[in-house]
Amino acid sequence: MKTVASQSGEESQKLLGLELLRFLSAVAVLVWHYQHFWIVGAELPADFVRSDQPLYAFFKLFYEWGVYGVQVFWFISGYIFFWKYLSSIRDRKVGAWSFFVLRASRLYPLHLLTFALVAVLQFAYHANTGRFYVYQANDVYHAVLQLFMASNWGLQDGNSYNGPIWSVSLEVLAYAAFFVFARWVAVSGRTTLWVALTIVVSAIAYQLKIGQIFQCIFCFFVGGLAVFWGNTAFARSHNRSILVVSLTYIIGMAVLCRALHLFDKTVIVHLYITTATPLLIYLLATHVRLSGSLAQWVATAGNTTYSSYLLHFPLQMGLMLWAANTGWQIPRESTAFFIAYLCVSVALGVAAFRGFEMPMQNRLRRMAQIRTQPLKYVVPAP
Repeated sequence: MKTVASQSGEESQKLLGLELLRFLSAVAVLVWHYQHFWIVGAELPADFVRSDQPLYAFFKLFYEWGVYGVQVFWFISGYIFFWKYLSSIRDRKVGAWSFFVLRASRLYPLHLLTFALVAVLQFAYHANTGRFYVYQANDVYHAVLQLFMASNWGLQDGNSYNGPIWSVSLEVLAYAAFFVFARWVAVSGRTTLWVALTIVVSAIAYQLKIGQIFQCIFCFFVGGLAVFWGNTAFARSHNRSILVVSLTYIIGMAVLCRALHLFDKTVIVHLYITTATPLLIYLLATHVRLSGSLAQWVATAGNTTYSSYLLHFPLQMGLMLWAANTGWQIPRESTAFFIAYLCVSVALGVAAFRGFEMPMQNRLRRMAQIRTQPLKYVVPAP
């Protein structure tokens, strides 16, 4: 094993590039979901034109493909978890209870708060309009699934309540799979081989439509594979050459696919994201170093992505409910309204992270007697 950084400052630096990518992925989802302001009930109107949305030319990538920001989240999570936790779990320095509390204290409080908030808003909206807004499976059964963060484990009849939680619901299962892998599979050696086999099996399972969880596991473990790639002797000795080749591929293939209109085919988009994202994650983790106020801004932006991700739909619901009650016409075509929507979503994320997420996280960890000091980051040997 090789220690990535000898100082905590260097350790946090390694994550800043990924925090930036995570923030941009969150913004991509916020922009993608801007179309919700056109939805009546559960469906977009037949005359909806995506290019009529504000600043379409500037945000076209996010308007068209922002839905894939979720997959980028999963890739990033895989990289961070393999880098941060694999060796500690394998060597039994982090047990199942500690791992569970660390993840639950980070995710559950805000999930529970936004679930309750959206439940109230959905039934208020239903009372005013006779229908739910966007996500329709808002009954007691799906409320129970939401309480256990099991809303999208394959037991559901559709998306429910605060719909964006679907990706986190699947990621929870990926965390469990990762813990099992780290504790009982990685100890056998040849970890890279086992990661690769997991990737192949999950890709086949997803293509066979066995369950969407396998797409999440695929992305998660591909992110982990990028950690092992970065720790090989070849990668360390050919760092600059890999940088050039990777950037050439990421940019060149994007330009080529766009010129040939290949991005009109979903399979090409999936293939590009699957190959380009882990390369980009590796480059950002390896080459991006920030300092001063810029580093602080990026760290804050990355930390608040979960908050803004879960709060943007309640914000939309609140605006739609206000419009339904007052007759106000939401200026959805307005550039100023679009920018305000993005800014308020991010601002709510910052406020929630500082005023609710972190205090609740620390309180729950103290109650569970889990140490909150950061682990020593170690790159696991392939």
